[in-house]
Order: sequence, then structure tokens, then C-alpha cells
Amino acid sequence: MPEQVLFLRAVFAHWIAALGVLLTLTPLISDKWRRRIEEKFMKNEFSLKHLWVVGFVFLFVAFYQAWQDEHTSAQQLIEEKRLLAVESNFWKDQSYQKDASLRTMSELLAKNFTTLSNTQQSFAQISGRLLDLAKPEPQKTTYWLIGSISQYADKNRAAHSVDYIVLTNKPVSPIKMLVTCSGKNSGNRWAHA
Repeated sequence: MPEQVLFLRAVFAHWIAALGVLLTLTPLISDKWRRRIEEKFMKNEFSLKHLWVVGFVFLFVAFYQAWQDEHTSAQQLIEEKRLLAVESNFWKDQSYQKDASLRTMSELLAKNFTTLSNTQQSFAQISGRLLDLAKPEPQKTTYWLIGSISQYADKNRAAHSVDYIVLTNKPVSPIKMLVTCSGKNSGNRWAHA
């Protein structure tokens, strides 16, 4: 409904209420007071003109009361709007603070992830170095020729005997060794224990 219609309804309600109060209180006025009012204000007989004057006075009062109601309602709406704005700003600030906290948390998580990744790489490098240090050294064999002896069994065949000293970088037990000969005319193999 338009505001003017609502305002006129409020005026009418206040006017009826004021007239109702007047009509309700009229029988309670004592005769003495009634005579004084009639002598002072109504020098003539009571007429319709007096009724119109009273009606307009109460209509003026009704307009004033309706205006007061609208003014009070407007003040209440202004106050409610202000409170809503304050509350809205409060929740916006809360939201911004939460967003800032989430951003800070995300940054910290990213830093922690980077640190964790770097730590894992460092551990991988350290463990690789430790494995390299703990890995057994490959077995190396060093030998020295001491002497050789050739014996001829016949013209086509000869038997050779060679003496070596063999050293290893690790202890070996029991000692077993297979020696092969790989010369031009070799084909003989022998084992020495």
C-alpha cells in the first residue's frame, strides 16, 4: 500500500480514538464543571458549529499523533539500519580476518612443505653418502711373479711351472683358486688349492 494511504489510516485511527476518549469522559464531567464550560465557551446554545470545531481540533491532534508515529517509526528504522550496518561491518571484518588467517596458514603450509621437501632431499643425499661409505669395497687382487720353471717332456710339449704371490684387500677363507693358461699354444688348465 502507498505510504499516503497508511498515513491517512493512522490519522483516522487517532481521530476516532480522540473522539472516543472525549465521548467516554463526557459523562464523567460534573454538572458544576459543565455549567462553567457552557458559560465561558458557549454563550449560545450548543450547535453543530461547536461539533465541527471540536472535530477539527481533534483532527489536528490526530494528524500530529500520526506524524509523531511516522517520525518514531523513521527513527527506529534509522537506528535499525545503523545497527545492521554495524553488524554487517563486524561480519565483514570477521570474514577479512578469517581470510587473512587462511592466507597466512596457506603460506605457512607452503613454507613447511618446501622445508619438508628440502629436508627429504637432504636425508636422501645423506643416506646415499652413508650407503656409499658403508658399501663394501670391491675385492682387489694383486699378484707378483716370483719365478717360472720350464720342463720339456718331449719336443712338442713342455711343462711350465710359475710361482706367484697373490694378495687381496680383504681376508678370504677358505682359499680356492682356479688358474688358466691363455697363451698361443695353451689348452691345459690346472687348479691349485
